[in-house]
Amino acid sequence: MASEVRLKIHELYQHPDPAVKQAADAALQRFQESDAAWTIASELLGDADETVQFFAAQTLYSKVQQVAKGYQKADDAALLQGLVPMLQKHISSQAIAQRGRQRLVLALAAVAVHLCTTTWPNAVHDVLVLAESQPQCGWCALLAMPEQLSSVVHTYVKTNARTQALLAHAPALVAAALRYEPSASGEEASSNLQLKAYASPLQTYRCSHGSRQGS
Repeated sequence: MASEVRLKIHELYQHPDPAVKQAADAALQRFQESDAAWTIASELLGDADETVQFFAAQTLYSKVQQVAKGYQKADDAALLQGLVPMLQKHISSQAIAQRGRQRLVLALAAVAVHLCTTTWPNAVHDVLVLAESQPQCGWCALLAMPEQLSSVVHTYVKTNARTQALLAHAPALVAAALRYEPSASGEEASSNLQLKAYASPLQTYRCSHGSRQGS
């Protein structure tokens, strides 16, 4: 079935006939809604075609969001936990083009938020480990977590259990971020990570702890 999906992707993006494009689009939407999409999309991440990679990554991100928001019933504890090593592997792979990698980073952030109070309590720590070898991807995943959290929490975010679970890792997050901070003497940071990548977690930490002290 992976070859059929690949063909439909090419028809959608490359075929000159609008009718063929429309039919391919409908077929791919049905595919994305199927249970088989989890396995096939994971397989298609290994395709050499960047367009196929991106479609596969977008499919996985979409399906993770559907589970996280409760739109799709799934054994999420097992299914999403099984995605973690696969996502980390492909995020670290040079074979994945940038567009596809960005979607996988968002998928990883969404999985971390969804499982941080259940089967993946060390999500933030594990993503920090990823950031040691893949700084841009790791920090992008960490910085995407607040947005992913707000998209699935429909109560007061600050008191939600997932918020508290993620904030418990704030000291480690800030300690890691400080390693990238340029010194007062103007020396370069210990990584080529840009200022904005560590400024956001630092600000989040300061705001959250300031609120706690004031409460």
